[in-house]
Amino acid sequence: MANTFNNFYPTRWSDIAFMEFAAAAIAPQVVNLTWVDPGGPSESVRIPKFSYSTAQIDTIANLIDSPDDATESTLLLNIDQEQGFHFEVKYTEQDKSNVALGESILKQRSAGLAAIIDQNIFNQASGATTTLSGAVNKATLVSAIELLNLGNAPQTDRVLVVNPNAYSDLLNTNDFVRADSIAGADVNRTGRIGEVLGLDVFLSNNIPSAIGDALCMHRVAMAMAMLQNIDVRVFDQPRHFGVGYTGRATWGRTMIDADLVVPIERP
Repeated sequence: MANTFNNFYPTRWSDIAFMEFAAAAIAPQVVNLTWVDPGGPSESVRIPKFSYSTAQIDTIANLIDSPDDATESTLLLNIDQEQGFHFEVKYTEQDKSNVALGESILKQRSAGLAAIIDQNIFNQASGATTTLSGAVNKATLVSAIELLNLGNAPQTDRVLVVNPNAYSDLLNTNDFVRADSIAGADVNRTGRIGEVLGLDVFLSNNIPSAIGDALCMHRVAMAMAMLQNIDVRVFDQPRHFGVGYTGRATWGRTMIDADLVVPIERP
């Protein structure tokens, strides 16, 4: 039998999935992010080539004489990462799809996609020029900030991503200011939990253990581009007496400047 909710709301499920992903994902908040129109080409996208070395600044400045040379001022980012899910929900006794259960599972799977993508993006920090060891306290953060300064990182848009262990260190640091004590802060919308020494702080369980416990970085250190939807399809599974859901996320990522991200490993 046909599922009327599927026939009348073909984009509802993709919207639900994307909203749940956006609420759970941290990496898109802290890197150079480009959204790609799902209706357009998705093999690659050009993003600004942010770099603050003297050589790069000179190169980009010289584009005044050749403004059409996009290859000098932009970076080609391939959309080559994909992750999907599939699950089925049985019909209820009334032979109608269990919409509420399907929506609940869809939200869980979409949050799971956010965790996978966060790990994928943060794993790029394995190519960082320098890694620090120590508790995530004032002394270690001052050293990390010094490295950002040496890399010519602008003072604005600097972030610190911490796992729960590193967050415990921060709570014992007098310079850390929690977001709920900052006027106008919106933790639920942005994932920002506070600030310390000029760094916006984000909490994530998805920093790969091989990378460390925290990432002190400028937002342009790494880049990602992602299709601006989670492609979800809902269809009858009459042989299984239920409804099937499939979802897919597509993105690309790269390191832009290895001097502008500093992983921190706790002892």
